[in-house]
Parts: sequence; C-alpha cells; structure tokens
Amino acid sequence: MEASFNLREAHRGDIPVLMDIRANVRENRLISCVVTAAEYEQGMFVDGRCWVAECEGIIAGFACGRLPQRDVWGLFLRPEFEGRGIGNTLMEQLENWMFAQGIERIILSTDRGTRAERLYRRRGWSYVGVASEWEDAFELLHPRLR
Repeated sequence: MEASFNLREAHRGDIPVLMDIRANVRENRLISCVVTAAEYEQGMFVDGRCWVAECEGIIAGFACGRLPQRDVWGLFLRPEFEGRGIGNTLMEQLENWMFAQGIERIILSTDRGTRAERLYRRRGWSYVGVASEWEDAFELLHPRLR
C-alpha cells in the first residue's frame, strides 16, 4: 500500500526523532553501535545529506548518505510505515543526489535476510562480499557504468 508523504531535507531539530527511529526499527537495529547526535550532525551536514519522509506531520523514516565515505549511512523507517514505498523513494532520492555529486560507486552494508536487503537488491544493488560477522556489503554503480 503506497502512502502519501512528503520528502524534505532533514534539519538539526530532526536529530532526536531520527535517533529514536533508528533505535526502534524491527531489523538491522545496530544495537551494538550507539550513534551520537554529533555523529548525526557530521553525517547529515558535513559529510553528506539526509532526507526525511513525513506522513501527516510525522517523520516516517529517513535516509542519509556521506560523500567522503561514498556510502549510505542509514535508511530507517518507523515499523508502522514499512511496506508503503517510503524506503524506496528515500533511496531513490539519496542515490540520485549522490550520483549528481559525482559519486560513481555507492556502498552500504546491511544485515542478511532483512527487508532492507531485499529493497536494495530490487533497486539494483549488487552483493560484493561479507562486511562483518552478521552483515553483507553491497554496491550500486552509476547508471552509465552498469
């Protein structure tokens, strides 16, 4: 079921909400990895950009990408907004922005067998190897390189 939502760039005031969303997802929780507000600021405003999807005034999810690392730093949705096309739209926005900045290969890692992994594969991301004991690494090449 598609949801009606708006995308916008995230701002500093969103950070507490983004931290809450990231800490409360069903899969790929990164519970062993505490991300500070300062790290959000670095990823969102220094190294890259972040977009949020809002549904009826509620931030349903977000996606952040970093240029120096050439990676997707995060894609997270509130559980009640899963399966509505929001993650796909956020990823499309993020990928297009990163490619427009001159990035030719974007990377990410994600837990195996998750909804996120299925989304990335549907979007054309390719498996490139094991990232850690529990995560796999993926890449997406600029369309002109595919």
